[in-house]
Amino acid sequence: MQPTVRQLASVWAALLGFTLVEVGLAYPHLSAALFLIVLLALSVGKSAMIIGFFMHLKFERRALSLALFPLLIVFILVLLALLPDAERLREMRF
Repeated sequence: MQPTVRQLASVWAALLGFTLVEVGLAYPHLSAALFLIVLLALSVGKSAMIIGFFMHLKFERRALSLALFPLLIVFILVLLALLPDAERLREMRF
């Protein structure tokens, strides 16, 4: 089964919407922790949509999807490990 043009167009529109929200988050002055958490959540959502539809993983066998799931966990843990550095970088700005 392949995605239809309508599905791909709606995924593209959703990705565009996520991107506009990410750009819009730069303007209000949010706390660094909230800013990073929201950006991380949006990035995970965008990644899932890209992997699922544009890399056709949504339409592959279940075993292939489950084989890539541990990589997602590792990537999220690495990002969470780097959050303290992001906070330290914010404090270094003048």
